Amino acid sequence: TLRCNLRCSYCQVSRVNQDAKGFDWSDATLNQFFRFAEDSAPDSVKIEFQGGEPTLRIDLIKKVITWATSHFRECEFVICTNLQNLTPDFLDIVSRDDVYISTSIDGATELHQNQRTETSDKTREFFENVETILETYGSSKISALPTITDFEKIENTIERYIELGFGHVFLRPVNFHGFARKSFPESRHQVTKWAQTYRKALDHIFRHNYSQ
Repeated sequence: TLRCNLRCSYCQVSRVNQDAKGFDWSDATLNQFFRFAEDSAPDSVKIEFQGGEPTLRIDLIKKVITWATSHFRECEFVICTNLQNLTPDFLDIVSRDDVYISTSIDGATELHQNQRTETSDKTREFFENVETILETYGSSKISALPTITDFEKIENTIERYIELGFGHVFLRPVNFHGFARKSFPESRHQVTKWAQTYRKALDHIFRHNYSQ
């Protein structure tokens, strides 16, 4: 689905509001995907669910998982989600050993709220849900990555990941795509500045690891 329950400032896809009509996979599209995957004829597959917010269509996720596990010897599934809603149906899927979560954590609470969740209630819900997943399943169940818009605060973002208990972080700058073209026009010309910021981040990580 292209529908989403958030309006992230740098969204790279043509996401639409949660209540929009006509932006979900149809049965025909689902069957096209099945034919494509089957024609590839691998022994094992890794399927990643993206959106929009894919958990708005848990029923489609279940159909894909059921189909794939009956057609391939080994399967792995990744749900790319903003983790705003831990519904029972979603947690039932997450409890599977072959299902993993990918989410976005942009750093400190204020920064994450400004760029993604917009309200304090949604921000609190998000971080509570992240902690629930970590406490219930461990860090191997969930991976997270930030989108760096404020290069000066990259060390704060790294510290937030350390506080949450993540042993790794994938650093990427905001890209001049989608909604970011209006929200962050300066991202079109940032290659040199990002290279400097990335080295700064590595230095911070090295100092942290050396002190342990």
